[in-house]
Amino acid sequence: MRTLSGRGNPHWGFKDPRTLFTLPFWLEAIDRPRFIGTYRHPQRVALSLQRRDGSTLAAGWQLWLQYNKRLLELAEEYRLPLTDFDQDDATYLDDVLGKLVGLGLNPAQNAHARQFFAPELRNQRASDLSAVNLPEALQGLYAQLRAYDAAYNRSP
Repeated sequence: MRTLSGRGNPHWGFKDPRTLFTLPFWLEAIDRPRFIGTYRHPQRVALSLQRRDGSTLAAGWQLWLQYNKRLLELAEEYRLPLTDFDQDDATYLDDVLGKLVGLGLNPAQNAHARQFFAPELRNQRASDLSAVNLPEALQGLYAQLRAYDAAYNRSP
């Protein structure tokens, strides 16, 4: 988990997928929290979990499905912005920072906020997805996440 904070800075952030299931706690503990959800291609998640934990692709897909069903539910319920973690570094950062500004971050804080991103954590970015045959449930949910993100980006 990485955090973003600074002396006298009222903004801070963290990235931890378990927050999807602990959100009620955060809503009680933090005054007016703002969230951005991050999603990633299910195959890249499964490969990452396989590399890190030795899990099977099927187990990684199932975990992705559980987490991302919850992500989409919360995004729709709270009108949360989403961002695609598989974008190239510059596009990802611009997307996240644009959404942070939309949530109230002073644009002058962008340079500091850029320190939050750790490109070395993107260990499956080069994975070839062209031959991947994902189960239909994963394909559908991934398409829904992408559509939600695109619609959010188009809305005023």
